[in-house]
Amino acid sequence: MRWAVRSVIALFAVMLLLIVAVAGLIGGAGGCGTGAPNPPPSGTLTAGQIVQWLETQSLTANAAAGVVGNLQQESSLNPAATGGGLAQWLGERWAALVQFATAQGLSPSSEQAQLEFLVNDLHGPYASLLAQINAAPDPGTAATEFMSTYEVCDPKYCDPGNRELYATIALSQAGGAAAVPAAFVTGAACAAAPGGYVDPLEHAMGITWERTDQGVDASMTPGSPIVALGDCQVKLIVSFYAGEPAIVCELLDGQLAGDWWYVAEQVTPQVGVGQTVEAGQQIATYAPSGTAIETGWWEPNGGYPLGHDGYNEGLATVAGADFRYLLNQLGAGAGSGAGLSSGTTLGTSDYP
Repeated sequence: MRWAVRSVIALFAVMLLLIVAVAGLIGGAGGCGTGAPNPPPSGTLTAGQIVQWLETQSLTANAAAGVVGNLQQESSLNPAATGGGLAQWLGERWAALVQFATAQGLSPSSEQAQLEFLVNDLHGPYASLLAQINAAPDPGTAATEFMSTYEVCDPKYCDPGNRELYATIALSQAGGAAAVPAAFVTGAACAAAPGGYVDPLEHAMGITWERTDQGVDASMTPGSPIVALGDCQVKLIVSFYAGEPAIVCELLDGQLAGDWWYVAEQVTPQVGVGQTVEAGQQIATYAPSGTAIETGWWEPNGGYPLGHDGYNEGLATVAGADFRYLLNQLGAGAGSGAGLSSGTTLGTSDYP
């Protein structure tokens, strides 16, 4: 009898774990269901990539570069640096980082945990500093302000000139010009994102977000999966730029139903015309070579991206800017694209 009772209890525990796991998968499908800031991209990030990610967390490009200039000086962007990681957090500050990381299920020595902790600081006890560096006219000023208030370093070792130089270089690597910061993605912002849709590059490895043009450009590790933005039907697979393919789908459900979406260029299609796929289902892989990818809105029943009319090389279109906004709403961390193309690079709605 005791064996039978134990077996029933064990079976119940396994079933409960399965339910929790499935719920976690469903809840996380959109990329921003946790209520936490969008996590930084996986892998070791360059100074420019950290700037781009910080721009998705309500920092202007100047402010983000100022922060990165300090991290470069403090630790050479090494989260495992002796003395307290990226920002050289010490004593109670390191203990707070450890507590934060543990609560998030992350290693305190990981780049992701440390960057998220820093952003959490800027939206909490250092909110006034965030406002100050967001108003900085250049990355050097932001670097000095961050150094004085957040790092509070020993004057003998501060080297403000180095921090300002590193900040300027980081801004250049991220694409240059200062930008209007994207919204800080919290649970409330995620709730406002259109339901039933996912970041099509949510499983991409080593992703680098690039310019806004007819859509949004990105590069990543070859073989990375590309998934469907939402439940959709494949309407076209056509030759696009440099003879590379464009996969064009019509969204079937939700507030964007009837809109056409595409992913093109350096892709290997995994679907066929007429096929119906679900949100998050793989439709392509990132090909070994090519011109990176472009993803965005397509003209319904047409032969071109929605931003095609009047497009000139290097110009950010309204369709591309709005698609970048949608990606950020879905938790992609696509940044603002500021300085990578001319015109407004980040829109204010999901669809033009």
